[in-house]
Amino acid sequence: MPKKKIKPKAKNKILKKKISLSKIAIITTRSFHGAIKNFQKKKELKRIREIRLKKLEEKNDFLKEKKDLKIWEDKLRKKDSKLRTIEDELNLKEK
Repeated sequence: MPKKKIKPKAKNKILKKKISLSKIAIITTRSFHGAIKNFQKKKELKRIREIRLKKLEEKNDFLKEKKDLKIWEDKLRKKDSKLRTIEDELNLKEK
């Protein structure tokens, strides 16, 4: 049986269909790949932000505790000085 000759127009249509399908496949795989990369980047940035926020909170807590300790020490010094003055007065009265 002799082969049918394909007309040039029909040949072009077949090639265009193949090319367009392969282009679509390439575009979709690229877009999926890009979407996955973007997701991973966003996830990593979110993790880094959480770590920074945690460090900042720890630093703030540390500074707050330090401030509270300073205030407490000042109160103790004042009380100590009052007690010393009272003791001195008592010692002077006894003499």
